[in-house]
Amino acid sequence: NDSIVHFEKKYDGFGGYWVKLSCDDLEDTSIVTIRYMRHQEKMSTFVYDTDKVASWITPSYYLDSENNTNREKAHQIYNHQLTIKENASNICRFVRRHIMYRPNFKRKPASLKASQTLLQQEGMCLNFTRLFIALCRASGIAARSITGVVLHPDRYFFHHEWAEYMDEDNVWHPMDLTYTR
Repeated sequence: NDSIVHFEKKYDGFGGYWVKLSCDDLEDTSIVTIRYMRHQEKMSTFVYDTDKVASWITPSYYLDSENNTNREKAHQIYNHQLTIKENASNICRFVRRHIMYRPNFKRKPASLKASQTLLQQEGMCLNFTRLFIALCRASGIAARSITGVVLHPDRYFFHHEWAEYMDEDNVWHPMDLTYTR
């Protein structure tokens, strides 16, 4: 009802935040619209200390940046003469050209490692994101995944995953590999 409600911002431990509202603060209604606006935000909000960067370069089970296939591909794409932004853009371009988007993917996309997506050459948003992050990390670029819900222009919601990479100034930048250009 266009009223301002107080909320609590909760960090999810994966680079994202959730808004927690008390039902007691809401009026009895069947439809609730939440509009979250950030006021007077400074870039320092997105800057991380350099000692925390190591956790965003480390390989994991699904982000298998230490895999030989991923390391070789990252070595082919990465150019030491370019900035992190330019290299991240080149990695994104490679993933978008190399992987076929399959919205009705027959295999369980959540079960695939980045290296399997690279070899299989197909997947969904989370597969694109995992491969991008693994190639970034294999190149020494800090990267992480972000999961959220997207409102499609046709007025329906769907879950989506995209990536962020960190530049030379330790600032995070979003990189959506499937939904936007």
